[in-house]
Amino acid sequence: MVAITIFGIGSLKQKAIEKRLTVVANELGFQVELNLVEDVDQFMVQGITEIPCIMLDNKVIFKGKPPSIEELKKVLKDHPTVLKH
Repeated sequence: MVAITIFGIGSLKQKAIEKRLTVVANELGFQVELNLVEDVDQFMVQGITEIPCIMLDNKVIFKGKPPSIEELKKVLKDHPTVLKH
């Protein structure tokens, strides 16, 4: 299972990211655990300055706007954490 953290405030953009990540996980054949962080104090602790933000392996992979399904596929399909699963 691949753990991905989404930082946001429950907006429609955040919901779109959640749905797109589920679609990509299904298409690429891995299970995803989505961790949602909506606490602004935690944004600051992690150094998050733009939301929505997607983090994988403690690294920001997207921020500021929801990535498309194709953008998510491009980043995730070759990521070492995803390949292990």
